[in-house]
Amino acid sequence: MSRIRGWIDGVLGRVTPTVLVVVALGILAAYGVLLAGLGRQPFTALDALVALVVALASTLFGTYLAATVARLRAKLDSTLVTALLLFLLFTPALDARELTGLSLAGVTAGLSKFVLAWRGRHIVNPAALGATIAWLSTLAVPGWWAGSAVMIWPVAILAAIVLYRTSTFLVGLVYVVIAVAGTWASMPAGLWAADAGLAFALPFTSFPYVFLAGFMLSEPLTLPGRRWQRLLVAVTVAVCSFLPLLLGTVLDVNFLPPEVALLIGNLVAWGFGARHALRFEVTGRNEAGSGVAEIELRPLTPLRYEPGQALELAIPHRADLRGQLRVLSLVSAPGDASVRLAFGVPGSKVSSAKAALLALRPGDAALATRVLGDFVLPRDTAVPVLLVAGGIGVTPFVSMLRANAAAAASGRPVRDLVLVYRASTASPAYADELAALADAGAGRLVTFFERRPDAAALADAVPDLARRIAYVSGPPRMVAALTAMLRRAGARRVRRDVFSGA
Repeated sequence: MSRIRGWIDGVLGRVTPTVLVVVALGILAAYGVLLAGLGRQPFTALDALVALVVALASTLFGTYLAATVARLRAKLDSTLVTALLLFLLFTPALDARELTGLSLAGVTAGLSKFVLAWRGRHIVNPAALGATIAWLSTLAVPGWWAGSAVMIWPVAILAAIVLYRTSTFLVGLVYVVIAVAGTWASMPAGLWAADAGLAFALPFTSFPYVFLAGFMLSEPLTLPGRRWQRLLVAVTVAVCSFLPLLLGTVLDVNFLPPEVALLIGNLVAWGFGARHALRFEVTGRNEAGSGVAEIELRPLTPLRYEPGQALELAIPHRADLRGQLRVLSLVSAPGDASVRLAFGVPGSKVSSAKAALLALRPGDAALATRVLGDFVLPRDTAVPVLLVAGGIGVTPFVSMLRANAAAAASGRPVRDLVLVYRASTASPAYADELAALADAGAGRLVTFFERRPDAAALADAVPDLARRIAYVSGPPRMVAALTAMLRRAGARRVRRDVFSGA
């Protein structure tokens, strides 16, 4: 299973989540049009094609108009996601009023990408906002036809893939479970008595919970950076989705549109964000070892982070399939005067983003959107930890060991850390510094350079492996292999951090 997961991580990691969502929504749109042609939708194929054109044209117009006024660059992939979402939300119809409402939703959504944005991130989901404005205008009411019974299976499969790629599977699952359970609880007892099967299936075939979880709640640009924050947002949206149904007689309302529930969650998520731009000045760049470069930055605004977290950097380059933003590991320790970011530099042709990073010089400005990541050490400093790194995956562990060394120097509690470093070269990144940190008491270092360890060798090197929480970091296939080896060696708790490259 670990190897299969590694293969999946490698395949999905080749494209940005936004591009993956474009492909998934495109498949759903095509499937919906096909069903319409077969007479299995409440609209015709012509209705669908016209609505698709209107959704694309209006969203493109709103997006590029706002980008031109703001003198910023519009992102085609993000615009396509919004347009396809609106197409799948509004039931197609050759009706002037309905098409006007859809156009209003598209223009509003496109404009919101720049008008309602903070530090390069959306405050609210553009499609949800556009749908809400159209609903309030009474021109068109979102029918969320993508959440219907005939669409459920392809929606569920593609939603699961998107949630996995965006590392929000648990977030989506929590939302769906709570929303479905709340909807079941709100149903009349007579419905359950008359047809329990229908009542059971109703939240999946008449409510767009699965679709919303997979393609809207999971949007990276409207989610906070920590897992617990994301789960709180999921719970908020779920409760807002079913509570009016449950308390309909008390509140004199029996329905809150899903898009409005999502907007409420978006505002909660935005509340977790930084209230200032994360700006830096480049102070240097150096080689951290074989195939790894390090950029040194001076924070121009306060920056808080934990060892193991990463910085989402807005890189000035010609956006490729992976988009404009890149997530780079923080290798400095909290409290250091400078912030250091590391990334791999392969011997072959580098990406446009890495080329832009390598071209940075002292004095250049750098902008980040947020600190993110849950690959952090346990709060209890007494918990023993095993760090297992493969290649570039050593970077978050460098921050952890540097922080441990700083704690030892200041008399604070020192963690029991063991780092197992697997690399295919004799001179891997940070090897000398890690050895020095180990000598200084920051942790124990076990190296496997130019040779592959097996489960027996790992168990011999770390006899108390079973009682430690294991952290594994590196490229997808290496993480899969190391995780499988840890399991064979007796590890009971393993946390993974997959690097798909910049």
